[in-house]
Amino acid sequence: MPRGVWAPPSAYALVVLTIDPERKVIVQTKYYRDSISNLVKIRKDDDLTQVGGRWRPATIAIEGLRPPGTTRLGLLWREALDAPAVLLTPAGLRAPSPIAWPAGPGP
Repeated sequence: MPRGVWAPPSAYALVVLTIDPERKVIVQTKYYRDSISNLVKIRKDDDLTQVGGRWRPATIAIEGLRPPGTTRLGLLWREALDAPAVLLTPAGLRAPSPIAWPAGPGP
């Protein structure tokens, strides 16, 4: 890291991002702990869908290498066109959401 640049503490010695240049979205993240040669997990963002003009992953897979294991997360993205600006203020983040979401597909 360049001198004079502050960064919060991290559990990782190195985080490597792979970016899809056409979509301008992160598609893979590699996490190294303690040293830059100790890869401990890989996050892969797949099944990208465009929501509100930005690409979002419909599937996130996190593969742990030490200890081995995989966690998968499926997401369904929707635009919230009627979301009031106050929703993203500190007070709005603490309050219940005023957005009424339509029912999605079942599990």
